[in-house]
Amino acid sequence: MNLKLHYKNAIVVGTLLFASVSIHYLQKEPSPPHEVEENNEVFTMIPKNHTLIPIEIKNSESLDSIFGNFGYVNLYIEKRGKQVLIGRNVKLIRAPRNPNQFAALVKDNQTNYITTYDSAFFVSISSEKNSGTVFVNEKVQLNQIQVGIDND
Repeated sequence: MNLKLHYKNAIVVGTLLFASVSIHYLQKEPSPPHEVEENNEVFTMIPKNHTLIPIEIKNSESLDSIFGNFGYVNLYIEKRGKQVLIGRNVKLIRAPRNPNQFAALVKDNQTNYITTYDSAFFVSISSEKNSGTVFVNEKVQLNQIQVGIDND
């Protein structure tokens, strides 16, 4: 009889201990580890000596159906009614929190090629991801002489 009583007491004590531990952990509010990961996600995409520059893209709706999370593009701006190439093979990254927003990943010494323009960019998708980012020097473009023949 004594053995049965000890056995019942042990079951009751074990059940109460398990219930109290469960209640203790259920009452704790979980910390949001996912939010910390999201904040660090952008920073882990930026290599050393590079800058991630948010840019506005005129043809972003067209990109939605063909562009993934990142890729290489050619950047154009509009000058005097024409699209002028300013950057070739620029890495473009889609914003993780807002897929309608994009950012250009460039070397620190190339940021001024993008930040000097306050207008939206037009982009075309580039297939030459291994050739590196090249920015067109605007002074060289202005000094080129263009000869045209009119067929009047």
